[in-house]
Amino acid sequence: MTSQNELAQAIGKRGLLRVSGTELKFEVTILDTRNRYGHIDYLCQPISGEGEQWHQSDSVTDVI
Repeated sequence: MTSQNELAQAIGKRGLLRVSGTELKFEVTILDTRNRYGHIDYLCQPISGEGEQWHQSDSVTDVI
């Protein structure tokens, strides 16, 4: 199980969000994290554009 401290380490980092079923990926900033029934989610905001949305962490790659 992932600790709150481990989850907090991803906040503020950038990654590539993959759109399910496509080859499309775009850069996002991780605004928040949560552990939902054993799955880790990231609240993502695009670098260019508007909005924010929760996504499963396995959809976000190259987190730096």
